[in-house]
Amino acid sequence: MAKNARKRSYERKGPDPLKIGGLAVLVLLVVLSAIVVAANMRTRSYHIDNWAELLTQDSPDDLYFVYLYDVNCPACKQIEGDVAAFRESNALDIPVFYIDAARVTGTPPAGIRYTPTILIIENGQMADLYENAQDILDLFEVVESGQWN
Repeated sequence: MAKNARKRSYERKGPDPLKIGGLAVLVLLVVLSAIVVAANMRTRSYHIDNWAELLTQDSPDDLYFVYLYDVNCPACKQIEGDVAAFRESNALDIPVFYIDAARVTGTPPAGIRYTPTILIIENGQMADLYENAQDILDLFEVVESGQWN
């Protein structure tokens, strides 16, 4: 009888490892999802394929820049890194969209003559444009210095 009187307990003491593991996986998935969503917000496709799309991009303050370039343009190649860096982290978080002059379809708005060019779109209208590499870099500097209106 003494043998039967002694019960073996298979109950674990402390938290259930399966529950902790499941919770850890859930937290990890939530964190990874947040990272992916944030990365997609910053790296979503910023290419415009048709001139008709020029004035229809989503932007928080209805202000965005459109960079017109050509892969064979030496000046475009010269400022390619500057444009990418500005797009990634400019002081006012102004979105920068890209148009590849060799691949865009449709008819460009009046006034666009060559690459590189930055178009400033505000409230669904082309507000201004900057042509040539140096003027574009000067625009970026004005924005970064906080002197942009």
